[in-house]
Amino acid sequence: MKKKLFLATLVLSTFTPNAKAQFNTVWPTTTPTIANTSNATTVGYVGLGIRDFITSTTLPGFNFQIHGTSDFTYQEDDGLGNPSPQSKALKTINAGKTSRIGLTNSTTGLTQNDGVVLRMSENNFFLQNQEIGDLTISSLKNMTLSSSGDFRLGGAKNIISGSKTIFGSTVLYNNTAFVNIHPLVSSNGLYVRSNGSNKYALGLQVQVDTDNAIEVYNAVSTTKNFIVKGSGEVYARKYTTTLAVFPDYVFEDSYKLLSFQDFRAYLKENHRLPNMPSATQIEKDGADLGELNRLLVEKVEELALYILQLEERMKAMENSK
Repeated sequence: MKKKLFLATLVLSTFTPNAKAQFNTVWPTTTPTIANTSNATTVGYVGLGIRDFITSTTLPGFNFQIHGTSDFTYQEDDGLGNPSPQSKALKTINAGKTSRIGLTNSTTGLTQNDGVVLRMSENNFFLQNQEIGDLTISSLKNMTLSSSGDFRLGGAKNIISGSKTIFGSTVLYNNTAFVNIHPLVSSNGLYVRSNGSNKYALGLQVQVDTDNAIEVYNAVSTTKNFIVKGSGEVYARKYTTTLAVFPDYVFEDSYKLLSFQDFRAYLKENHRLPNMPSATQIEKDGADLGELNRLLVEKVEELALYILQLEERMKAMENSK
């Protein structure tokens, strides 16, 4: 009877919700000098691969720590077992000393090519969803991405890439990658700032010069209202610029309009209209479209004054007859 009560108590304590367990001693070893690579010697700290030898005094530095001591090799592909866009054949990559955590379920499967992988190889960290599914990183407050070096999207293997077919209302996108930035409050969707001279805040490079580097769509349709091509061509529906001084000053009494004689001499010597940039200057530095339009308006207004002067001369000639 006592044995039965003891067994019943043991079973109930095993399934009690508040029951706690803490493993904090070295796991059994089958070799006299080599400890099991999974061990812990401090309460609340568990380490895998921390103590290679039974005589080691190294302790886990975290509540749960995985320490890699062997190389990890893998085949570089596009995520579906095919060669990556950068190579024509599958290549074997040695990532170096690596620790890995794999998260799988009954839908993903159980192999090392399934599920989600958290991997630390040498000094590099990887978070990879190996399934054709979403990868979501979210926070109810601010989320900060920082690096002491360059922060890059790209490299030997594309970090942002698509392998899923996405259907829109009228368009079918194949092998497409999307990055959606949609603020939940009234704030910047994307703000990029350079921190230093001779640095660019945003650089875009296309595969072919005729490809579009930037496309801006209508808010309620797929109409492209603004396009920048890799060749440097820009398409827009409307262009607005601000001018410091609009050239209505031409019609002021104090404005000095060149005489016909001086105007003719200037054209003969300079081969351009007064105040206008030269062809050599435009070829070298380009043209400020706003300033160029201001000068064109100035010349049109000067032309109107010259026409009025000619009209006065014609009237004087007619009256003298």
